[in-house]
Amino acid sequence: MDKHYFRFTWLFSGFGIIGLLFSYFVMPQILAQFKELWMAMPSEQSNIPFLLSSLFTLTAIMSIIGGLLLAFHHPISDKFLSLTSLILLFSIPVGTLLACYYFWYKFSFSTNQ
Repeated sequence: MDKHYFRFTWLFSGFGIIGLLFSYFVMPQILAQFKELWMAMPSEQSNIPFLLSSLFTLTAIMSIIGGLLLAFHHPISDKFLSLTSLILLFSIPVGTLLACYYFWYKFSFSTNQ
């Protein structure tokens, strides 16, 4: 097994687990600080906290699934992790670093093989 695949398995899974813990324990408290701001918005914009927490949780779940697919050498893992990495590019700074590392590996080592 390539050492990068081993690292990606743990990095994506770890990022996902920490993200899920963050979205379950910390995100509600952060969003509660802005409760007055959300209530002052019109009704069509009042679902912004739900969208933010849903996107964060979805990204964390996708990271865990991608790490597990890579751990079990599933053929769809490369495509799934590429999609997850594209989404993680907008998760500054840790998600961006993880996505850049993944794309660096994919583009530099796939051309050498």
